[in-house]
Amino acid sequence: MAVAAPPRSAARTHRAVPRRPVAAAPAAVLALIAAGALGVTALWWKDTASVAGAAGWLTNAGRLTGLLAGYAAPVLILLMARLPPLEREVGADRLARWHAFGGRWMVSMVTVHVLTITWGYALTNDRGWSPRAWTSCSTTPR
Repeated sequence: MAVAAPPRSAARTHRAVPRRPVAAAPAAVLALIAAGALGVTALWWKDTASVAGAAGWLTNAGRLTGLLAGYAAPVLILLMARLPPLEREVGADRLARWHAFGGRWMVSMVTVHVLTITWGYALTNDRGWSPRAWTSCSTTPR
């Protein structure tokens, strides 16, 4: 049994091409993430008084790294949220790599935050690092 081919005029019908939604380019996504980090840093800078001494520098470094780690957490969630424009234009594999890199970066920021805050508070109170760490762990949160 032979199947008849459709007439030539039927094969040339024009169909509307579906419009793709606005998609994010990888560079634009990275620029947006960096702009958010700069915004967090700018807010910290605006609210920080003059810093003097090692205790002030360490404490403020701890505050900034804590803020940046807090900013990184929702960014990492959004990277793996499978948002269609991101997944389509950036790609799930690239988003997963960014998520892995960002996760390591966030853990590093949390580690630096804990160490510098503890060290800065220890210098502020004229106590050693170990007693300050013990006090922070045993009484915080109140």
